[in-house]
Amino acid sequence: MMIFANYMDQKMRSQKWAKWYFRAFVFMVANWPLWVFTGILGGVALQMRGIVAITLFYGLCALGYGLTSRRTVKTTK
Repeated sequence: MMIFANYMDQKMRSQKWAKWYFRAFVFMVANWPLWVFTGILGGVALQMRGIVAITLFYGLCALGYGLTSRRTVKTTK
C-alpha cells in the first residue's frame, strides 16, 4: 500500500493542485483506525453527526501532514 502511495506521490508531485489533497488522503488512509474511532465518538457525541467529526479530523490530518511534509520533502531530495 505504501509503495503504491509513494509511487503515486512521485507521479502527482508536479501537479500542485492535487498534491496536498492526495497527501492528506494517503495520511487519512494510513491512519484509518484513528478517524473511524473519531467518527464513532463524534457520532455518539453529536447524535448521528459523525461525518462532521470525520471531516474535522480529516482537515486536521491534512493540515498536520502538510506542515510536517515540507520538512521531510527537503530531506528526501
